[in-house]
Amino acid sequence: MSASNWGACPECLKREVRKCKDLIDSVSNAYAAVSEEEYLKMRDEALSTSTEKHEDTLREDYEIGVDSNGEFTIYYRCSCEKCGFEFNFEERKMVTEDK
Repeated sequence: MSASNWGACPECLKREVRKCKDLIDSVSNAYAAVSEEEYLKMRDEALSTSTEKHEDTLREDYEIGVDSNGEFTIYYRCSCEKCGFEFNFEERKMVTEDK
C-alpha cells in the first residue's frame, strides 16, 4: 500500500509563528512612538497575519505492508517545496520465523 498526501510544513509553520510574534512585538514597541495612523496601520497588518492561513506545501509519501517473504516495511518521507525541509523514516522487520 502506498499513498501521497499534502499537508502543512512544521518548519514553515514555525517561521510563520515567529513572524506573527515579531509583528506583535513591533506594534507593541511602536505604541506612542509613531503617529496614530502609522500605529493603526501596523496593528491592522499584525491582526491580518495568521498562522491558520498556511499553505499545504509538505508532500508526504508513505508505504506500509508485508511482502511475500514475510518482511513488514514502513516507509515515510516528507519534503516541503517552499522551504526545503525533509524527513525520512524506514523500518523493516520479519514477521515470520523460519522453522
